[in-house]
Amino acid sequence: MTALTVGFLGFACLFLYDINSVRWKNKMLHRGFVTGMFCIALSTALALGSDPSALPSFTAARFAGIALAVIFLAALIYTLFFALPFQSTYTYDDKLKSICDRGVYAFCRHPGFWCFAGFYASIYLFRPNREIAILALSFTGFNFLYILLQDRWTFPNTFRAYDAYRRSTPFLIPTCSSIKTGLQTLRVSQGECHESER
Repeated sequence: MTALTVGFLGFACLFLYDINSVRWKNKMLHRGFVTGMFCIALSTALALGSDPSALPSFTAARFAGIALAVIFLAALIYTLFFALPFQSTYTYDDKLKSICDRGVYAFCRHPGFWCFAGFYASIYLFRPNREIAILALSFTGFNFLYILLQDRWTFPNTFRAYDAYRRSTPFLIPTCSSIKTGLQTLRVSQGECHESER
């Protein structure tokens, strides 16, 4: 099974997780998020380690790729698991959840997209070959489709006041106003994330 196939299975699990969150609300299928993330991480590791003998020579560009990949990965982990109240966001619950409209989630509604895309661009910078390029472009494209599903269907059905949040906060491209709000509230604790009332 190729790295790309494992990654596709990972995104299939993520899509299934979101559909289950709205339609079926099955506790077993709720594990699709963790399974999907694991498959995507595994496929990335498989692609990077597919041919150890062909590792590129160490250059400034490849050093920059490693450094940027670490930064973007750390930012992605923070955005998904620390900028949000973990318990209410990821644990199984059939009740409507509250929106977090502070910090990075005031910049735009899906800040994790940029961290994800930046990470895969960085690993291509480290190891620029055809397999990594296809993987990076495919995963970024699938991630964009995934956040479209979330923004248009999953989140309006699982979060309170999501329509108000959608009106007040840009989809992907931050504005001067959203950047200002994000910076002003960046240090707000997770417990103070609440549904948007703006």
